[in-house]
Amino acid sequence: MLVGPTGGGKTSVYKVLSRSLTSLSKEGFYKVHLHVLNPKSIKIPSQLYGDYNESTHEWSDGILAYTVRECVKDQTSEKHWIMFDGPVHALLI
Repeated sequence: MLVGPTGGGKTSVYKVLSRSLTSLSKEGFYKVHLHVLNPKSIKIPSQLYGDYNESTHEWSDGILAYTVRECVKDQTSEKHWIMFDGPVHALLI
């Protein structure tokens, strides 16, 4: 988690760190794949986490559940970072 003021360079920090680790992968570090979500684009928690439909008894994945599922499919030693880049709405916390 990166915390700081608007315009403080948080986005630049994680991008530089991920690129640095990826470029050092030949020396024992790991490659990093970034998955960036904009929290301002998510209006209600069910869009983020998923939702259970009471009438059909079916689960529909949210954006985060889908992203995590895609990340765990990768069985290599490469790392996947899921980043929430932007202000997070209080309903999502």
